[in-house]
Amino acid sequence: GVCTIPSEKNQHIIFVSTKNVIVHENWINTTITNDISLIKLPVPIDFNDYIKPIALPKKSASYDTYVDKSVIASGWGRISDSATSVTDLLRWIEVPVMSNRGCNLWFLGSVKSTNICIKTTGGTSTCNGDSGGPLVYNDGESTVLVGATSFGIALGCEVGWPGVFTRITSYLDWIEEKTGVAYY
Repeated sequence: GVCTIPSEKNQHIIFVSTKNVIVHENWINTTITNDISLIKLPVPIDFNDYIKPIALPKKSASYDTYVDKSVIASGWGRISDSATSVTDLLRWIEVPVMSNRGCNLWFLGSVKSTNICIKTTGGTSTCNGDSGGPLVYNDGESTVLVGATSFGIALGCEVGWPGVFTRITSYLDWIEEKTGVAYY
């Protein structure tokens, strides 16, 4: 649980290696369909003030499109199109969710119902290296994971195109099937 990658040992960091990755069995890389995986950790993690889990949306929220709601995307990816490497500082943006219909106008129909898009006016978006990072929404009671960074436009992350994420509510049944964890 840190915001910068330290150059020395830090008591708030736990390093865990794993080889147990569950990739969605219907993942199609050419169309970026079912862009979701789970990582099974080999050891339990002790949560504390610095390391906390994120909640999944309740299944009843699967009908919420989150359109126009303010969400936060974060990641350790490149900070600009000209950057040659990823950042050692966790970066985040707060932006509104846009409709998939509006997002599809930008991506010529490649955005599916299993995606969720963010408006990135002003040229601030997720970038290379942010893939898989969280898109979170705070409903006033709790913060929930509503998306995982999936793709953007090849023109760059500063051109103002929407950012596209995997919509977590579309995969709650799959997550329950693979983990046994359900949110009702």
